[in-house]
Amino acid sequence: MEQEKQYPVAINVTGIESKDGKITLLDHRSGDKYPTKYTFWMNKQDGTPSKAFTQFSELGVQIGKVYQAEVKEVTKPNPKSGKDATYRNVMFFHTGKVTTPTPNPKPTQDYVSRTEFENTTQAIRMAFKELRDKLDKHITNYPFID
Repeated sequence: MEQEKQYPVAINVTGIESKDGKITLLDHRSGDKYPTKYTFWMNKQDGTPSKAFTQFSELGVQIGKVYQAEVKEVTKPNPKSGKDATYRNVMFFHTGKVTTPTPNPKPTQDYVSRTEFENTTQAIRMAFKELRDKLDKHITNYPFID
């Protein structure tokens, strides 16, 4: 069953592909296994450039920038597999709304080195072993067997 919805979206362009008269913008967010793909035709059926392609050219879309676009999302069966697939078609770009993504902030917490961590862990283990040995002698008068 085919479902459609249209909404604005911020596309963080991490790749651009061109094939068979279509342009695909890749948006690979951190943590996602596969990029989200946003596609539009270069030309309309009458041969004139599509609105999305004209704006794409005027904006000079670049990898590493974020662009606001209006997207029509269609969910329908994939003709090859028969399974439902989601197609995201760029209707037009919201011109003048281009930003550079902010880099990930640096962690505010200081981290310890691996060696320091292992030394601290070893010291804690030794302290617990000594405490366990003392408690064992007081409670049972038998040494604890590892």
